[in-house]
Amino acid sequence: MKNTELEHSIKIMAALLKQVPGMLDTARRNPTFPDIERIAVASIADADSLSEALEAYDDYVGLVPDWKFVFASTRGATPGLSMHRTFSDGSVVRGLFATGAVILLDPVTRQDMEAGREAVVPIDYSISLDSQALSYLAPYLRGITSGIPDDFHEIFSFISDDHVFVDAVPYMLENLPNILVEENVDRIKRRLVGYETLRTIDASHFRATGEVRSMASETEQRRSVGDLLARMIRDASDRELMELLRNRHACLYAVLLKMVTIQLRNPQRALVSKLEEFMEFLDKTMQTIYARETIVAAEYFTKGQKLKFFGKIHKSPARRLPELLDALKNMAWDFLHIRHVEGASIIDGAVSQAARSLPRYFFPSLLTCDKDFVEVIDLYPLKSYAYRKESHQLVPFPAMDWVSEVAGGAGRESEFRHRFYSDEAVERRDNMREEVFDNIHEIVHRLEMEFSKIAVIS
Repeated sequence: MKNTELEHSIKIMAALLKQVPGMLDTARRNPTFPDIERIAVASIADADSLSEALEAYDDYVGLVPDWKFVFASTRGATPGLSMHRTFSDGSVVRGLFATGAVILLDPVTRQDMEAGREAVVPIDYSISLDSQALSYLAPYLRGITSGIPDDFHEIFSFISDDHVFVDAVPYMLENLPNILVEENVDRIKRRLVGYETLRTIDASHFRATGEVRSMASETEQRRSVGDLLARMIRDASDRELMELLRNRHACLYAVLLKMVTIQLRNPQRALVSKLEEFMEFLDKTMQTIYARETIVAAEYFTKGQKLKFFGKIHKSPARRLPELLDALKNMAWDFLHIRHVEGASIIDGAVSQAARSLPRYFFPSLLTCDKDFVEVIDLYPLKSYAYRKESHQLVPFPAMDWVSEVAGGAGRESEFRHRFYSDEAVERRDNMREEVFDNIHEIVHRLEMEFSKIAVIS
């Protein structure tokens, strides 16, 4: 069946389900329904324009009544202050889009649009401070500015505002593996004291005088910091949670190890050839196609160390090997923090204490002062994303045609899609992915050995 015929058949099914919503549960029991649903979601979220997205939504809503769609836009709703923002010295707040506004689409919002009513959508948002940004807080609050970015006072003025909600989730996640080692506790506690001071800052007093003081008593602050530490210790003691976290980090570390091994082995090798090896690794070894990381790989394979995020990674004497591996592990945490922003976008319910009503959408973002990391983040903005609450999975659609970016020419796109996105390839990866996840540390060990042979100067 041709695609146009298939799409026509799906639209007929969607129209029937729109008229008889009670039949949706029966339709979902059909083994082919996930593929049908995927086509409907992509037709809406990956449309070329908002008008086409609205038309597709009206065609397919019977199939996807419990899905939500968010589109990058230069006009529309502002997702709180969790938006695309750049400070004077290059520090940034970044969400998933390269725009400061969004268009939201769900059944209630669509009904408001059709009736000509102004759509009022309750939202919540939070800005996650990455580990580097949070590490600047404690010295800044003590008046130490050496080694702190020039725009940090500007950043602090922004994040200390009553209307800005921040969290320390990236720092806390990154330090879960460290919290059970007693010698690390004081350092982590100092960071959390800085965060708690920020969270409870007397913003009006700070704006009037420039003096930082908390509205909480010392007893309340100690209790709050103690609660955060206790939460970290509890999570770090949860074997299942820690295994999940370590495995997720190890997957991105593995991707970085392969990326830099390919580049360092032969920097002058043709870009198409380097990407071919990298994609083969993702497809056969990792059983997951990491689109964002593939775009980063393409940029790195082109620029080498001129892509400054990779500036520390170069061939070195054997004594520097542990330092190189540690740098790659830290870079993997950076990639994981971007993934955290993606995953947090489907949070259901209020997060910030200031949420006045139960939000229908949550908008997370990341604040970082790492300019090299910013360059990597900005390589892969999204055009849109979609999610169904019960699935606990966000489906992202990048702003660029990433396949054409990495396929190596228009003539190769069809081959690329068939090779990596045929039904057989997708099914095989789906079936094998859990096995890879279970064996990821063995995969990492092999990749470290491969990297060591290439990176060490003999």
